Amino acid sequence: MNENPCLAEVASKFAVTLAVKDNESSVSTGSPSSLQEKAGEGRYKNFSPGWAWQHALKFTNGDKNAAMFLIGLCAYEEVPMYSFQVTGKHKVALDRRDIEVLEERLMKAKADLKFFQSEKGYESAKASTLSEVSFIQEAIRQKKTSIENPNQPEEHFLKCPDNGSAFTAPGSLGANVDISGELKEKIRHLQRPQGKNLETLKAKYYHITGSAFMGCQLKKCGMPNMVTKLWESQAGRMYRSIRLCGQVKTNLKNIQVISKKIGMDINEPKFRETAKLYLQAEAKKLIVEGQDHVKMRDALYAQGLRGPELTKRLPSYRCNDATLRETNPQVAYLCSATFLQREADSNSEAVAREVGETDRAIDRLLQEYDASIMFRKWYIGGDNIPCTGIKAAGPFQLDGNNPNCEMYGWSAERCSTALAKLGTWDVDFDWTVAQHKVGAEFGAEQCREQDPNEKLDKTFCKILDENNKKELYGEGKAPAPPSEEIQGAR
Repeated sequence: MNENPCLAEVASKFAVTLAVKDNESSVSTGSPSSLQEKAGEGRYKNFSPGWAWQHALKFTNGDKNAAMFLIGLCAYEEVPMYSFQVTGKHKVALDRRDIEVLEERLMKAKADLKFFQSEKGYESAKASTLSEVSFIQEAIRQKKTSIENPNQPEEHFLKCPDNGSAFTAPGSLGANVDISGELKEKIRHLQRPQGKNLETLKAKYYHITGSAFMGCQLKKCGMPNMVTKLWESQAGRMYRSIRLCGQVKTNLKNIQVISKKIGMDINEPKFRETAKLYLQAEAKKLIVEGQDHVKMRDALYAQGLRGPELTKRLPSYRCNDATLRETNPQVAYLCSATFLQREADSNSEAVAREVGETDRAIDRLLQEYDASIMFRKWYIGGDNIPCTGIKAAGPFQLDGNNPNCEMYGWSAERCSTALAKLGTWDVDFDWTVAQHKVGAEFGAEQCREQDPNEKLDKTFCKILDENNKKELYGEGKAPAPPSEEIQGAR
């Protein structure tokens, strides 16, 4: 954006208005939008289907290619934030925009302060609100000073909406720009045995907005709509393959480590029960030996347990870190068991809970390992990266109600639980591919083929110029340029 100041200005104003619209409608953005939700309903009742697309079009004066670019800037799972340097008129425009937002915040903070000052028992709230008022006033002062020095470079930030924003609601690009109800029901059926329902499953609408952006980009380059849709569908499959098959490969490596440790083939009838006892014993062993942080880390690595959360958070690793135990089932049994030992004398109820958590964590881990064995055997590509996600063998029914998994030596319980987990992976492929297909189709239909010489910043500078004229002369057309006759007279 440093090289495209016009784009930076338009995009920044666009992102701010998305947050403002959430605030105006009191949208709770704390929890991500779910698969059950949609634009026009529930917490998004004030946002009609297609509102985000129409809003982007308004910002770009109907230029669909430019509008899709604005949509694509925030089409990510992790909420992105962009920083850029601006000077001159672009800096002044963004500073004025910031002042407007700050003045609205100041007005609300002053109203809150007036209430707290008029009531008794709000001393703490009054003090914090007074501090907030002072902070906002100082920020406004700094922005006004910045405007007086337009040629002094200033860093600005563009923050995209949170995952619970109305921007992320299914249908925000259009009523039909979403996966089918039939597929949602299939997802619910296969995910529910894992304790998930439509209201708890994340919508992941960023796959659709991101694919709409890519569909538009391909259309701009002259790719036919049908080819664009096929291309993005395969891109969705590739994305899911890379993520899942890496996980499967790691799981298979880990289960082989356990198999060698206990001296038992993974298909033997008693393997799962023996493996569970082994994992529990390993946890107790760590406690008895009293290993410190570094030794525990090395022991985890020796078991092949290199979960991303563990690796990322090792510097602050603690066994009483509930978040770590919840986000990384591969180390949950070790953490829980260690926590158990430390708390055993002080809280028997907590101990009982931890015992249950440890057993459930081990069961989930082994279930995932078993599903990985099935995946390697039945899916084209197996555990090679990227694999295909295309099932070529095994039973048709993938849920927790099928006790027959065609795996020699496996019990009915081991079959059904592994199939239930495999079913969630299988439908993830359908889900992601469908989202990419829907998004790409929308993007290709909306956008136009574009001249390679048509530069991005030139497009947005033209949009800015038109918007500035609207602000100066109103929503109607700006005054027409002088006629040739008048120009000649001059």
